[in-house]
Amino acid sequence: MKVRVLASTLCAAWALQATLGAQVSGIIYNRVVIDSSDVKDWCRVAWPYHWKDQDSILHPSALLKFDLSDIPQGATVRSAILRFYVEATHPGDVVSIHHVSDDGWSFLESTHAELYNWPTDHLIQSYISGIGGWKQIDVTAEITGSAAADDELTIKWTQAGYNHERITSPSSLDSNHRPRLLVSYVSVLPVGAPDLTLGPADIRVDDVTPAPSQPLQVAVTVHNNGTLPATNVPVHLFDGRPENGVVVASGTIASIPAGGSTRRLTFDTTAVPGQHRLWAVVDWNDVHGELDEHNNRSFTDLFVGSGYGEYVEGFEEVVPSGSGTGVWHGGESGQGAWLADADVPFDANIDLCRQWRIMRTRTEAYTGHSGLSMYFNGQSDDGTIWIERWVPVEPKSEVTVDLSWAFGIQANMATTPVYYIGMLDPEGEADFTLEPMQDGWAEYHVTEQVDTGNRTRLWVAVGFTVSWETEVWHYLDDVEISVQ
Repeated sequence: MKVRVLASTLCAAWALQATLGAQVSGIIYNRVVIDSSDVKDWCRVAWPYHWKDQDSILHPSALLKFDLSDIPQGATVRSAILRFYVEATHPGDVVSIHHVSDDGWSFLESTHAELYNWPTDHLIQSYISGIGGWKQIDVTAEITGSAAADDELTIKWTQAGYNHERITSPSSLDSNHRPRLLVSYVSVLPVGAPDLTLGPADIRVDDVTPAPSQPLQVAVTVHNNGTLPATNVPVHLFDGRPENGVVVASGTIASIPAGGSTRRLTFDTTAVPGQHRLWAVVDWNDVHGELDEHNNRSFTDLFVGSGYGEYVEGFEEVVPSGSGTGVWHGGESGQGAWLADADVPFDANIDLCRQWRIMRTRTEAYTGHSGLSMYFNGQSDDGTIWIERWVPVEPKSEVTVDLSWAFGIQANMATTPVYYIGMLDPEGEADFTLEPMQDGWAEYHVTEQVDTGNRTRLWVAVGFTVSWETEVWHYLDDVEISVQ
């Protein structure tokens, strides 16, 4: 493992995502990034009877609550910008962003109707839908007003018309597009000390879709926002949480001047197949006394595929994560690359969403000994359940995706097999394409051309939807994905 120390100069693109500072006559001018790790709660409530908690998108209406405690006590906020990313949109609607003065809502403690109708304090800004990408609005008045009193800021999105707007949420795998606050403030520091920080944008992998055994470089940029320089600064890179993860590399930065200066360590490593969360930690053993000891770590996600051509799953041993009996989403189980998900509306007759589950079973299989049992109580006349996974692809390319699966065995005119192939995480019934239902086990096969755009994850999903009142069991097996 080689470690190289490089001086770092921030370019304009990084400047929006980094924590900066400059000391002037005992007063420090700082900027803090309040990112997805500082979001306390979020949910989307499409209608008063239809909601989904903490999935990968904010689909207006939506509520999101930031923790503002990273802003030092007594600091004067000079500006605050909310940045959020629109990953899909439809022209012609009006999307409005409101300030919510009552931060007492909670997805687990508030009802669906309460969340949908949660009162707003005032409109901050509106825009016409139809153009995706980054949006930013000034929330300085909101943070310096009532939000400052309880260290929380709640934002609510609403949309006039059908809810087509997809805003990247704090749980999206696309970590660079998660919502964040950029807060500039002035603080008088009574005691001189360094303040070593890093954020998600400060961990950069030189290839986001590496092949197994490919050499990789991971660059970690460390900031010193304090009033004194820091010397001999240790930096560790972990695969997994620092408390129980594996140390990938470590190194030392000789010196980082005060007042917002940065230095970078570049670690050389090798890509290992699998899903990895790379954590960078500065001053792991608390060698330096700092102004703030709680901003010394961050992470980025990295997936290394065992092969980029074909993915075959027979479910002989794998159980989708998130499968199991659940009112909304099932209890966590399984270690597979597949995830279980659902889009099930609220039923006022039972004051709940109807139950669904996706479990590995030996009762039915198309080949081998095991398949997936997919149960859904569709007596509320609607709902879709599915399994999904993503496949790494090269950005700015066109790929051919072949998807096949076996589905059966209960013929029911009220249910329809569905699939999805695309560059966004499927989250709703409208994302899926319907296939004809057949009696008994049947094989399905589809082929689609996909433009990857700037994204590196292609999503594939298969399941079924219910169109009128019925309770059904179906089975799924032998899912095969080929990407060329």
